[in-house]
Amino acid sequence: MKFHEEMEAKAVTEGHFGTLQRRIGALQNMFDEIISFQEYERSRELDFKKEAVLTASYFCNFTVLELVIVAVGAMYSVWSLRRFFVYKAIY
Repeated sequence: MKFHEEMEAKAVTEGHFGTLQRRIGALQNMFDEIISFQEYERSRELDFKKEAVLTASYFCNFTVLELVIVAVGAMYSVWSLRRFFVYKAIY
């Protein structure tokens, strides 16, 4: 009797072991997919951060350029009005 019990226990264990291996394999595939997706998301996030820094840099540069243009326009306006009033005062 003891021999039959050992054989039944071994058969049950081997059968369950195959099922467990398949489940472990499926879980491992799911984990690999999740990890690869996370790596993809990290790379996209890094690309986004680089683009955001570049855009902020362009925005700052453009703002400085606009300020320079406004300042030059204001100086020209003051210079031309001064010249105009000096010309009108003389004549």
